[in-house]
Amino acid sequence: AAAAAAEALSEVVAIVCISTHGITPTLLSDYRPRVPVLALTKEAAHCRRLAAYWGVHPVRFDFDDVESTEETIGRAEAKLMADGLVKRGEKIIITMAVPAMSGLHTNTLKIHRVGTHQSTVDDLGAGIVMS
Repeated sequence: AAAAAAEALSEVVAIVCISTHGITPTLLSDYRPRVPVLALTKEAAHCRRLAAYWGVHPVRFDFDDVESTEETIGRAEAKLMADGLVKRGEKIIITMAVPAMSGLHTNTLKIHRVGTHQSTVDDLGAGIVMS
């Protein structure tokens, strides 16, 4: 769904996968989306493995102490802006598990404008969110 959404929405500049093990970015790589897949994961070994996949740009991101989905998205956004991978006002697609860092598989896709950090996703459920 993320690859299809990125193709349909011409202004999307990246697909951001917040992932514990890196499974979602590897699956997205098979679809060869026109935008980079920014894979945020905390393990260096996962980053090294993900670097071998087409279109995937791994980013080391420690999210052990986050308490909510909103905090996870906000910290991911700040990290990507600090690294120069996205800019304020750009549109991205975020995939992740909700509740945040629950160990669940990816169950959420969010279309997000960088720098707005307002979302209707909460820690009680998942879904597709457009903002």
